[in-house]
Amino acid sequence: AVARYLRKRGWDADEAEDGEAALAKLQGVSFGGYQIVISDLRMPNYSGDQLHDWLALHRPDLFVRLILTTGDLGSPMLGDFIARTPRPVIEKPFELIELAQLVDAVRSAADH
Repeated sequence: AVARYLRKRGWDADEAEDGEAALAKLQGVSFGGYQIVISDLRMPNYSGDQLHDWLALHRPDLFVRLILTTGDLGSPMLGDFIARTPRPVIEKPFELIELAQLVDAVRSAADH
């Protein structure tokens, strides 16, 4: 649904079926290859917090474009993670317009 919505807004949207696939795509992309990275915190095979930490260490150009989603803000471990990340976290379920506004804000900040 998110990818469809972003495509309707005129964006190219790429999807990954799990965290490992997302990591592989992000490892292989050139500088400027993605304008936004949206990741769920709960993914099989490589979690969103692991992806977050990898981007922070290896791809700061993509890290500043990262938006995280979760439906589990009540988890104490997740709460600790959210407290330490400078990246925005949007709670599911969310309105697509809310995500679009966040995408626009993150993209604008990363481009400056």
